[in-house]
Order: sequence, then C-alpha cells, then structure tokens
Amino acid sequence: MDFRHAKFQQLDGAASYRIYGHELEFERDAAPTGAVARRGWRLVHPCYCVHDSPQNPCRCVSGPFFWLSRGGIIGEGNSGRKDQQGKELQYFDVLVDSKIMVETVRPVSAGVLKSLGEAISDEAVLWAACESDFGGLGVAAKGLIPAEWLRALLGRFPR
Repeated sequence: MDFRHAKFQQLDGAASYRIYGHELEFERDAAPTGAVARRGWRLVHPCYCVHDSPQNPCRCVSGPFFWLSRGGIIGEGNSGRKDQQGKELQYFDVLVDSKIMVETVRPVSAGVLKSLGEAISDEAVLWAACESDFGGLGVAAKGLIPAEWLRALLGRFPR
C-alpha cells in the first residue's frame, strides 16, 4: 500500500461509519427500479461485529432495520465477515453527516390497544409499544396501571 492509498483510507475512515449487514429487497423483484429505490433509499438488516471469528460471528438481531440514503453511501461490498448462520455480510460505508432512518417493529397486546378505548391515538399506540418492551404486554395489561388511569393519561395527548 502506498502513502496516497493509506491517506485516502484514513480520510474515508474519519468521514464515514461502517455498517455490516444484509441488504433486503423491499420491493419484490424490483429493488433496483422500485419506488423506494428511485427515491434513493436502501433497506439493510444490520449486524453488530465486535470481534469476528468462527467462534464469535457477527450478531444479527431481529430488528431494527436501517434505511440508508443512497447518496450517503460512499463504499460497499462483501465484508469477509459472517453472521451466526455462516452467511457472508456486506458492508456499507456511510458518511457520518448523512441520516439513517431506523425502523423498529414492536409487539403490542390487542388487549392493551382495546383498553385505550377512545383515548387511542398515534402517540398512545407508540407509548403502549414502548411499554411492551418491558414484558411484551405493556404495563396496563400486567395490571400495574389501572386501565382507567391509562385512558385518562393518554386522553391528554392531542389527536
């Protein structure tokens, strides 16, 4: 490696963040030409690599998903690293000043949504989804907060 190449690597490293993962096709059989691709977004299931080895592969969890702006990606390719199933990971070098949209999927009990009654709103559903992280059913379903208190509290959110 010559000095020039080493310097470019150093500069790219300072101006970018490397994401490991699997690119997902968002629009079946149309990823390069679909609406999302035309708008410049790519969907990636990220994996977290600390020290990759056959005994310690990169950890890929069920969520969240990253939406990467095509304009923010300055490099990509096969990483030479593997996930828990032995599948090759891709890397995406993303400019540090670009935005990454993080999408999560969270379970919420239908009972919790029903208990919201007329207080249901986007904010109330998001609150219930955040609370569901503490046991999967939300604090109201576990009886920690009486349903009428929950409805009164969430009724204060504007719709």
